[in-house]
Amino acid sequence: MTYVEHPVFSPLACCTWERRTTSAREHRVVPDACVDLIWSGERLIIAGGISAAEFQRLKTREAVFEYVGALFARLRPFAHRFVFSASCNTPYTAPWQTIVWFRDAWKQFAGL
Repeated sequence: MTYVEHPVFSPLACCTWERRTTSAREHRVVPDACVDLIWSGERLIIAGGISAAEFQRLKTREAVFEYVGALFARLRPFAHRFVFSASCNTPYTAPWQTIVWFRDAWKQFAGL
């Protein structure tokens, strides 16, 4: 198995990571506060959306809904491939109500 970082000269990304393996099984990708683009064979999956910074920065229900609404609008063309997820760095001090607001916004904007 190899794991290599490749620099990218783009205003949209700073680098890409490549992991190659000869194993036939799938490997988990854990969100790390970034939006990850995951190519698996012919599939592209977009994962992420909520980092530790959002839990600190967004203090009201309206702010959370505005953030999630804008995120979903930008990713609408990729809705069939987008996994909305919180960072593994979610602060233990994150207010429960903020987590509920993210859940509620996801339900509204994901069309559930």
